[in-house]
Amino acid sequence: QHMYRLTPRERAAIGSKLPHGLGKMEVRWKGAMGEPGHLQSSTLPRRLPPIRPLAVSVLSSPAAVPIETPFTVTCSVTNTTSQERHLSLRAAPSALSLPIVLTGTSTRELGPIKPNGVLAFSITLVALQAGVHPPSG
Repeated sequence: QHMYRLTPRERAAIGSKLPHGLGKMEVRWKGAMGEPGHLQSSTLPRRLPPIRPLAVSVLSSPAAVPIETPFTVTCSVTNTTSQERHLSLRAAPSALSLPIVLTGTSTRELGPIKPNGVLAFSITLVALQAGVHPPSG
């Protein structure tokens, strides 16, 4: 429960250098008979969610896929750092025992991604087992 919730105007402002505290909240009022009231909080800390250097999200994927039939998933990577990154996609050796596997070469260069940039890419997968399989890796 909160009286006020402070959020940054832009996503870029989250990563910028900001003070650790927001200050104090102070509320003053006068009662029905004119008596003053006063409430003051302790220093309000700035609690921001941790930001990962790269954020991966799925843009599109089929709702259901038949077993042993290739399907395509489109993903995007967001670079939340101030440095350019060079990305590559690699299938781990242990991925061969998973219910969904990557088709094609096991390593693929995705290329550079600029600071605060977004890079979209597609991967082709094949389901080897029936069922609902959570994404991992």
